[in-house]
Amino acid sequence: METSFKDFYTNLFHISGRMSRAAFWWAYLDVFIIVFIIDFFINLTDLKNVTSGMAYFVELFLSLIVFILGIGVITATCRRLHDTNKSAWWFWLHLIPFAGSIALLVLCAMPTINTDNRFGQPDVAFLNKLE
Repeated sequence: METSFKDFYTNLFHISGRMSRAAFWWAYLDVFIIVFIIDFFINLTDLKNVTSGMAYFVELFLSLIVFILGIGVITATCRRLHDTNKSAWWFWLHLIPFAGSIALLVLCAMPTINTDNRFGQPDVAFLNKLE
């Protein structure tokens, strides 16, 4: 989990390249847990109803973290699509209500193409980091 999040974080703004299936789903789980904790903290402290300047700053800071993680999920999804030898333009399926999200989920769950493709070599560096 830690290795996949480090890989996710170092390539936060890179669309080019590939991302293995394991690295993608572990990083996706990491992001889900982080966003869940942030949302839990905001709801626990009731920051939405506090009008002090510090509360606005904390909520802005946490919103910025969630926004950056959202950009990272988009770029990771593009790299995952590259790993299955699909163009990142397939990400636009996400805009089709319900069916598009399911189609994108299926595309991201497809197995890795283990040979070189037009997007580069397979992401074996992630597997080497696990050892």
